[in-house]
Amino acid sequence: MATPNKSSPESARRILLATDLGCRSDRAFDRAVQLAQQWDATLFVLYVAPHADSYVAPSWQRGATLAELVERQVRLDLNERHVDLQILVDVGEPYKAALRRAAEFDCQLIVVGVSRDSLLGRHRLGGTVEKLMQYADRPVLTVKQRAHGIYTGSVVATDFSDCARHAMECAVGLFPYTDFAVLHTYRVPFESFGQREANSAAAHAMAAQALDRFIAEVQLPGEIRSGVKAMTEYGHPADVLNGYLRERPHDLVVVGARGDSGVLDRLIGSNAVAITADVYNDVLIVRDGSEAANRKTAA
Repeated sequence: MATPNKSSPESARRILLATDLGCRSDRAFDRAVQLAQQWDATLFVLYVAPHADSYVAPSWQRGATLAELVERQVRLDLNERHVDLQILVDVGEPYKAALRRAAEFDCQLIVVGVSRDSLLGRHRLGGTVEKLMQYADRPVLTVKQRAHGIYTGSVVATDFSDCARHAMECAVGLFPYTDFAVLHTYRVPFESFGQREANSAAAHAMAAQALDRFIAEVQLPGEIRSGVKAMTEYGHPADVLNGYLRERPHDLVVVGARGDSGVLDRLIGSNAVAITADVYNDVLIVRDGSEAANRKTAA
């Protein structure tokens, strides 16, 4: 594994954290701070109120504006950690404000948190996260694990599409110091008719060959390419990932997403919402590069 470099990656110098400062937002906050320190980046913390008059201060805080109260909370949560920090308070729809601010400050990464329905259960993403996954023209990091240290590995889930290749290249640019594994999950043709065993070996061989071709086509630095681990496994992507990552809580899952006329993304045999909700680790979602460019041009 490459040695972490505080100045890496060169292109990542601005991070946007979209937060409601609620009781479940601490993990995303801590991860955003950790990345800002590691990358020597500016951290923009964005809090969005739904309406201009949605907050009424209690009597003992009268005179304090919402912006002042947000800054007080953020500084308190920051404790004694030091980062280049800018605090933003907007009004409106949170995902629209996050997209607007990320574009305004040319942030290379948007960080958001998720909640969980129950202990070790399915994550509940929420409307803001789903909208960011659908419309963001830059990588979105959904944080679930506590930030006990840097990411030690990145696992790229691939369906061999152009957007999967773009996602891996983007992840390499953001997290070049991690070990990289590439996972493709497959199903066996006609398995529902009881012919899984007969076709299993052939299906695995074809998937493995396709994965090798995929890795060969990804633009990778030589030192990273030589250490890439290729994994071809039978099953559902989230199930396989959770099995592999059970003892690797500090690994990052990377997925490429593409859209279809506003329909939520199709992604490695499932949709982006489902896999991001089902995988226990943090997930980096990268939209198709050409689609993001087209959206920017259209806007």
